[in-house]
Amino acid sequence: MDRATGCVPNRKNITGEVAHVCRPDTATHTIAIQERFCTLDNKSAATMDSKQLTIVHECTHFIDTFGSVDYNNTYGQFLSKRLAQSEPKMAIQNADNISWYILCVD
Repeated sequence: MDRATGCVPNRKNITGEVAHVCRPDTATHTIAIQERFCTLDNKSAATMDSKQLTIVHECTHFIDTFGSVDYNNTYGQFLSKRLAQSEPKMAIQNADNISWYILCVD
């Protein structure tokens, strides 16, 4: 599916991946869902990941939305908060920071 949307499949560090997108895919905005996605809760509560958070996170990656990135060690609410405090310019480009802000959880 990645090739169909114009991307080369990423095979690095995909162990914990639950979903991904091809950033330039502004035609279909396809989100590739992995089987682990189905085990997540529907909505985020406190600091927990969820289907809701994952979809928002992936949507922020498309270049016609936020064009966000995933910085190393910035997944989750705690690490996103720490990035916002230490590197605010990076935080406004980080997918999890944007996602947690949109969902206003905690």
